[in-house]
Amino acid sequence: MPSRQAQVSLIQSAYRQGGCDPAVTGAIGEAIGAYRRSDKDGKLFVGSVKTNIGHLEGASGLAGLIKAVRSLEEGVIAPNIWFENGNPAIDFDGWHIQVPTEPTAWPASGLRRASINGFGYGGTNAHIIVDDAYHYLAENGLQGHHRTRPPPLSGAILSQLGPDRISDKAAKDRPIIFYLSAHEREAVENAAKSLSEYLVLPSFIAEGYPLENLA
Repeated sequence: MPSRQAQVSLIQSAYRQGGCDPAVTGAIGEAIGAYRRSDKDGKLFVGSVKTNIGHLEGASGLAGLIKAVRSLEEGVIAPNIWFENGNPAIDFDGWHIQVPTEPTAWPASGLRRASINGFGYGGTNAHIIVDDAYHYLAENGLQGHHRTRPPPLSGAILSQLGPDRISDKAAKDRPIIFYLSAHEREAVENAAKSLSEYLVLPSFIAEGYPLENLA
């Protein structure tokens, strides 16, 4: 059965091992909630993918990681759908946590950090800490390609700002590989045909979607 204390110990251990400040993230209850403020802007956002896609058992952790990474990249906290009232046994105010019910701009400037919990009835006890690439690279004097949107300007999320990517010249000089795989040759050929037809659709061309993203 899941152990509350084991989960708390694991989260605290993960933050110690990673050299991460829990105040940057916040976390559930006694593990990290104490580091958060009680006002609305200081509370920790807590979400889940189960309301979106149901029970995934062994794949649920991966789905949670994908959701967290996308939130970090976009600087937008994804909402929980259909959330109305929290379990009365959860001290939302005392633990300084809140559940987002609509897309929410990342509440703080600087490093974006998220934690993903994987606690299962079969004994699984896992915790991952993820930082956004934009700020991590900048703070550590590193350079790399990433998909993180820069911080919002003037308090607004600028959807027109694209991710930091390789230069236009480098992009033109680099081949883009579309890897297609299937159990049968015919299936691969059908996939290639469908993809080639999609690439010339007026709607796709109008979006200006980078081919490297699609690849």
